[in-house]
Amino acid sequence: MFLSRGRQGTHHLTLKAELHVEDIVYKLYSYAMSHRCQRLSDQFYRELHEERCAGISSVDAYSHPYSSLCWTATKFLYVIVDEESDSRSRYVHLEEDDFKTRKKKKSRLNDMIKNYWGRWAMEQTAIDHQRYVQQSLSQRNYFPQVLTGEFTRSTLLHYVNLDRAQSTIALQIRTGNIALYGNPIFRYQKGVTSMKCPMCQDHIHTAEHLFIHCKSLERERVYLRDEVGPTFTFQELMTTHIEASASWAIQYFGIDQFHWLKKKSDYRFPRVKKRVWKELPLSVDWLWSDDAYFS
Repeated sequence: MFLSRGRQGTHHLTLKAELHVEDIVYKLYSYAMSHRCQRLSDQFYRELHEERCAGISSVDAYSHPYSSLCWTATKFLYVIVDEESDSRSRYVHLEEDDFKTRKKKKSRLNDMIKNYWGRWAMEQTAIDHQRYVQQSLSQRNYFPQVLTGEFTRSTLLHYVNLDRAQSTIALQIRTGNIALYGNPIFRYQKGVTSMKCPMCQDHIHTAEHLFIHCKSLERERVYLRDEVGPTFTFQELMTTHIEASASWAIQYFGIDQFHWLKKKSDYRFPRVKKRVWKELPLSVDWLWSDDAYFS
């Protein structure tokens, strides 16, 4: 998987959604709370807590920042146990069992804690993504493909087996930040105001328009239809058939960034199907038999 030379100006939340990047603030908080919940009953932390609260009143000890963190970790720990443990056992019960049983329960509880905070960081990032999508609904003339779905790791699978050029243009198309006049960032860079397609002068110049609707590309579109089959929608082109679609876009979108690749056979249409030679299942006994040489 190669992702490079993405266009400047792509919103960071759009890239997070497309590349499934969890928010660093949520991730660091989840790591810190996971560590604190796992170490809450360790002897070292108990002694540290007693030392920090020694010599001060009980009121001040309760309001101490470290006490507040311990209280927060304890609260989350009870939530984790209540949500994920069938036995509803409490963390303090680990001290009453023998060492082996306690160690086994401790290991299981630590896994529960890690899983909980891992999900928490992902869920918080997904909430931010949905909030950004709702805000974008009223601010965009064109809605990029990545903002039509949920925050999910499966988006990364679209880039598997794509080369550098294909993954670059696929990222630009799916995030909407591509060198087409429907993109406000590109219009600003070029100093133009018109959003119309320069090929047909009929619709907004977007990737979906070029793939599906542009009359100037009707003949070229036949090559892509023949390769992807009857299901010819923008959703399918950007998911199931993204390799062929990316190659077609490199050839026919007219983007200067990919102009030098047009003459390469991998991006020319109609594409010549590569012949795959199947290996013959030859056995050692057959190679040493007379049939191998005299048949």
